[in-house]
Amino acid sequence: MDSNATQKTRTAAEAGWHVSRYNIAARIPDSKMIAIFNTYTQTCGEYTPIELFIMNSLHEVPEDHPLIERFQGEKS
Repeated sequence: MDSNATQKTRTAAEAGWHVSRYNIAARIPDSKMIAIFNTYTQTCGEYTPIELFIMNSLHEVPEDHPLIERFQGEKS
């Protein structure tokens, strides 16, 4: 039997993703977007309501979901 067929995909939470206590969120005026500033990393990003929903559902989202890469930000 193929071991890949029985292997469970890890969730983003199982892979170590979590919502940080350093995040501050605010709605962007005249927009549906939300700005999130991380006081620890000094970074900021704009997110849609569905992205915020996914961010708060990390225990259900696969770690290889395309939005997880977006949350990671620019790679150096």
